[in-house]
Amino acid sequence: MEDQVTYYYGDVEALDESELARIRSEAERGDAEAQYALGLVLARRDGVKHGDWAEAVKWYRLAAEQGYAAAQHEMGVFCAMGSGVAQDPQQAVRWYRKAAEQGYSMAQFELGHCYACGFGIEKDDVESFKWCRKAAEQGNVMAQMQLGAQYANGIGVEQDDVAAFEWMRRAAEQGDASAQYNLAKMYAQGRGIPKDERECDRLLALSANQGFRPAMEVLGYLDNQSSE
Repeated sequence: MEDQVTYYYGDVEALDESELARIRSEAERGDAEAQYALGLVLARRDGVKHGDWAEAVKWYRLAAEQGYAAAQHEMGVFCAMGSGVAQDPQQAVRWYRKAAEQGYSMAQFELGHCYACGFGIEKDDVESFKWCRKAAEQGNVMAQMQLGAQYANGIGVEQDDVAAFEWMRRAAEQGDASAQYNLAKMYAQGRGIPKDERECDRLLALSANQGFRPAMEVLGYLDNQSSE
């Protein structure tokens, strides 16, 4: 939904005063999308350090109460962090669930994470897996990694190296450095896939080139070994 806001309003962090006034006018008339866009502007303009979180929460809440899923997700984030509003894990879960039930993938992942950690709700690995899978099937890269880890370790689901490999592969193909590193380890160990040192090295290089420290350290170790 943030992409949709960008389509209508452009880069909310680069709006001039006349454009901001137009969005504020629409928000004050009760337009949920404008309320969400105004929340984005207030939270992110000039950087998070200078963002007006309390005012952002005000507009997010108005949009969220109208059922706008992206705003419901943001309310979950702000309640979880205690930014612009008192920290309230239970309220964070409530807002995440509202957005997740509308199919908003990031909220589905966050709700799954809450279940995994017992944050604002009783820990439940099966529920965590359920919500992470919903998000992963929509292409959410963090959920795909989480699902891969849960399959690899048998958390909330029967242990399955092949499924773990498949979900980690999907995340890695989206360019996530952590997933590339974890997939490299699976190739090195032959977990869910036959061992393949060449593919392992390729993935480590991709991860390291993005500055992922564990991959850089492994390659540094390998480079030292090969030079001896």
